Amino acid sequence: MDHQQRFGGARTANHGDFEGAGVQPDIPSPSIRALPLAHKLALEHLAKTDDARRTELAWLLPSLTAAIERPHVDAAVLAKAAGKYEGRQIILDNGTLYYLWRERFRVALEPIGPNLFAVEGVSDFRYRLTTLRGKVTELERVNKDGSIQRYKRLD
Repeated sequence: MDHQQRFGGARTANHGDFEGAGVQPDIPSPSIRALPLAHKLALEHLAKTDDARRTELAWLLPSLTAAIERPHVDAAVLAKAAGKYEGRQIILDNGTLYYLWRERFRVALEPIGPNLFAVEGVSDFRYRLTTLRGKVTELERVNKDGSIQRYKRLD
């Protein structure tokens, strides 16, 4: 006996058949950025409604924003950041900033804002550059708990 039976159709009561046409997203985004964008929007919403977790959620937003669209940091800014800061050093190598501590520990700094950098392999602190009159004067270690250590520029 030869017969065909339809198994599950891609139909909705309001819009009919959407197979092959897809479903339009509420917020248009390239597929590669859709998940980080959804996470970012969810965190922004939660930050407005959950006072207890606002600080934690605000900490996550710069990384998600950078995953959606990598921030542009001018090459001149990167060059100005290179220097010595109270027991640590920032070096520029092939367009990437690296944090160097006591000549032993070297990690890449990934831009997540105009003057804010995630630290390779670290999620509990970041580095921020402080500038005054076009010159980088200080390196700040911004900790997840909101505390900040400041390191003056030495050169």
